[in-house]
Amino acid sequence: MTEQEQTRDQGRPWTQIALPTTPAGQFMLAYLAAFNALTPAALTSFVTTHYETLRTDSAPPDVYAWWHVVAQRTTGGLRPTHIEEATPTTLRVRAEPLAPLCPLPAGCAITVTVGEEAPYPLTTLSTEPILPPASWADIGDRRLAYTRMGTGALTVVLEAGWGWGRWAWAWIVAGVAALTQVVTYDRAGVGESDPVSPAPRGAKHMADDLAALLTTAGIPGPYIVVGHSLGGLIARVFTRDHPDQVAGMVLIDAVHEEAWGGGEHALLPPQTPDEHPGVTGWRQWLNQGMYEWATLPEYLDATASVGEGRACGSLGDRPLVVIPAGNYAPPPDFPRDSAAAIEELRRTIHFSFTHLSSESAYVVAERSGHIVQYDEPEVVLAAILRVVAAVRSHGAEGRSAQ
Repeated sequence: MTEQEQTRDQGRPWTQIALPTTPAGQFMLAYLAAFNALTPAALTSFVTTHYETLRTDSAPPDVYAWWHVVAQRTTGGLRPTHIEEATPTTLRVRAEPLAPLCPLPAGCAITVTVGEEAPYPLTTLSTEPILPPASWADIGDRRLAYTRMGTGALTVVLEAGWGWGRWAWAWIVAGVAALTQVVTYDRAGVGESDPVSPAPRGAKHMADDLAALLTTAGIPGPYIVVGHSLGGLIARVFTRDHPDQVAGMVLIDAVHEEAWGGGEHALLPPQTPDEHPGVTGWRQWLNQGMYEWATLPEYLDATASVGEGRACGSLGDRPLVVIPAGNYAPPPDFPRDSAAAIEELRRTIHFSFTHLSSESAYVVAERSGHIVQYDEPEVVLAAILRVVAAVRSHGAEGRSAQ
């Protein structure tokens, strides 16, 4: 810990309980001081200062700091309310949000661990909403982990992006559960769910697993399906295959089959020996990487998924909200013409989703990168509640959607 952190004022209004004066407790106080300053720069500085000793699962410093800044903005600050675990090298506290953007009734857990010997380097630092533990649905050859919260005849199903699981919705799920029933889950090979045997898996395989989970867990429709990124494509395939069960939809910076199916490839500039590494990586992904299913998370079959997306039809008059990310930033020095072309394609394809339904809305998440439900969870929560209200006004809550 730095000298500045050691001498930082500890008499803060958010220190509702006395924290132990252990190495872990000192780091907790310093972290809370940076967190509750409510300035991203202070929190980012704290996290990046200690990044080299943290066990971060290979997340780069800017991404790791971003996770904490998301928590800072979403909670509006945290006040520890009681200690759940305390040793000289570990401290876990439960904390209540000071000004949450979305409901977080159970609060958050903050965990700090440090090394066993002086100078006691910070090794773990996490701040997460407290959510119910997973249940499991046995769908035949594997079990899928899921969480079911709230009550109501209408069920919101949250379908995460590629390689993401239940944690993708951590900041909004309690807000949805306050209004109706909501289900989050880990797809096969993700999070706590069982893995699958190596074989290409398209969006239909994943939509079929979702259907099996809902049946096995005894969660009937009608559903509002909320899909982020690849989850948006899965949501549409699920709706195509189970049209009588889906009453509404939210698409969050969703994958569009025409982007994967050639639209982005057409934007590649002519290859040059000194091209930007970002362009080289983009070229390699579009020409080869996205087709190597055996090396991809979830064994994704991009080719099959494109075809499945193209086979999806209209949503009719089902309420639909489309949320594109409005703050995509290309890498530094990325060719300006390429960046502008990518952004134009993104805006065009995302707006085209609105044509899927005669009752659609288009809401740009102006502050968000791709993970909109982290950058602006309040925008996503408002969109879901908007669709819930529209479905209820149509009288579809107590019957299957037609």
